[in-house]
Amino acid sequence: MQTPFPWFFDISPEQSDYATAKSALFGIPYGGPGFEDCAQAPAAVFEASPQVESFDDELGWYSGESGIATVGREELSRPLTSLDEAAQLIDRFLPQLLSDGKFPLMVGGSGAVVAPALAHHLERCPDLGVVRFDAMASVVSQLPASPVAAVGLRRVSEAEWGALQGREALTTVWGGGWTPGDWLGEFRKAIAPLPRQVYVSVDVSALDPALMPATPVAEPGGLSWQQLCRGLSELFAAHEVVGLDVTGLTPIAGLHSADFLVAKLLYRAIGLKYGASRKVLVD
Repeated sequence: MQTPFPWFFDISPEQSDYATAKSALFGIPYGGPGFEDCAQAPAAVFEASPQVESFDDELGWYSGESGIATVGREELSRPLTSLDEAAQLIDRFLPQLLSDGKFPLMVGGSGAVVAPALAHHLERCPDLGVVRFDAMASVVSQLPASPVAAVGLRRVSEAEWGALQGREALTTVWGGGWTPGDWLGEFRKAIAPLPRQVYVSVDVSALDPALMPATPVAEPGGLSWQQLCRGLSELFAAHEVVGLDVTGLTPIAGLHSADFLVAKLLYRAIGLKYGASRKVLVD
């Protein structure tokens, strides 16, 4: 499964060796109807990743020291044409990563790839909790898991609203005009009922579009970078995070900051999973 040379992040061959790496990243280049450009996201993020500083000054640690393998680089050369094809690629990678004891990180693609990836985690842990950062309720309302904490929602249809209201074991942190203190209290309340093991799914639309314009769902409001990182810090400190994905990025030619942000987010998550020396704080 290992690529013949390190590619994700600028780390040494020893740190990217699959046999010893604690984390493994793979991309699913599927966009789907209305989100076709999201298929370019995995390649854009992986290409931007060597620009991420290997020393994380927020955590005081080199996240790459835990070992970060890249699998399936060859699959990013063409967009996948159907969700079935995307699910087949997930089936090819994810069960092996879980069997090998890796911390898997998936780079989408649209949010449609979350459910087939989550299904593999639920096979191993039926009581798994899920935290989904997203502006839209469409993916949240279809997640095959319970309990779920939905964070950043601010685009919800009437039908989706009704589905959310009728769903048991769902907590929400709505998007909009938070102050950092108010948001953190809401977030802690939302994740408190979750079981020890959780899966984290981040759609970039959860972020403020001033920070992340490269998304087809650029709704006003949303999280700051500091809020997202603080939320992840709280999650990794209070729960065992068994997997993570990032979806929804629609790369914009010349706007490399959006691709870089996702790469840094993945690196931060690995740092929080392994060896972080202190929590990330909101300014």
